[in-house]
Amino acid sequence: EGYDDGEISVTTVGDGVLEFVLSAPCAYMEDLMAFPSFFPVKRDAVEGASGPDGYPGAWCSEAGFVSNGAFICESWEHDDTITYVKNPYYYDADSVRVEKLVYVLSEDIETTGAAFLSGELDFLDDYYHETAVKAEADGTGTEVIYTTLGTYYLSVNARSALFDGMTPAQAACAREAISILIDRAAICDMLGLPEEAVADGFIPDSMSDGSCGFFENSHFDPYAISADHEKTLMRARQLLIASGLELGKDGRLAQPVTLTYLFNDSPYHGMIAGSVAESLAEIGIVVETGSLSWNEFQDARTAGGFDIVRGGWIADFNDPINMLEMFTSYSGNNDCFLGMAMS
Repeated sequence: EGYDDGEISVTTVGDGVLEFVLSAPCAYMEDLMAFPSFFPVKRDAVEGASGPDGYPGAWCSEAGFVSNGAFICESWEHDDTITYVKNPYYYDADSVRVEKLVYVLSEDIETTGAAFLSGELDFLDDYYHETAVKAEADGTGTEVIYTTLGTYYLSVNARSALFDGMTPAQAACAREAISILIDRAAICDMLGLPEEAVADGFIPDSMSDGSCGFFENSHFDPYAISADHEKTLMRARQLLIASGLELGKDGRLAQPVTLTYLFNDSPYHGMIAGSVAESLAEIGIVVETGSLSWNEFQDARTAGGFDIVRGGWIADFNDPINMLEMFTSYSGNNDCFLGMAMS
């Protein structure tokens, strides 16, 4: 309550207890409390930190910041390693058995995979499937797979030159043609992922529906692409014609179209981009792929310097709204620039 008038109804009730008064039922309220945005921080440390353009994360961008977790950030070699040591002031410090954690910061999963197999690293959270197979075979490690509320997706820039002169309905047809041509099952097979990983919608299937059940996607059959490839091509051609584009007698675009596809450095992202390029080439769309460092990628994506860009979202809390609100015109995650005029 009170959000609209700036008088949010949140009060303290005794030591370490916050009381929220809600204006409506919120099925994911407990999930929100476990989200980092709600972690308590030391106010004077946060407000006393200086950073570029009032960057709110300035207070914790270097080692030594004040926190209340089980570990303290002892050192931070940016783009290399972060070292944490046990926090003696943690409320449950006696239960913390690990004295030190060293995180290796690297996007080179081939190198980190080799380091894991040689015993230099104890854990990996990003690796080639072959690394897990080898680790299991030689007894150096065990792969643990868990469900993640997230989706890997591609954003098509609504301001792309591809849509010049098209009505919104025509542009939607062109985007759908691009979408259905992407063989999701083939990509998962190529990456060594189980079939369950194939997305049939933007909302993860295991996400709560807010009523003690699971949200279900029902508008897209990803297996229809590989099951009947020719039928998929036929439908894509129909959509392209509906978008106002002209096809030649060979069923390909009469005037070839070139699209830029950006992704951040990672062999997996590159493999996916290659598969997409191969699929779209069948109807005369040429895809020029570009691999960028993470910072370069972030800048290019924010600036809209692409036609297609890699995207991925792991939900902050277990409710579909956390995914759906991303593409509202006012969202900072609206990488498609939907509903936004050209600048």
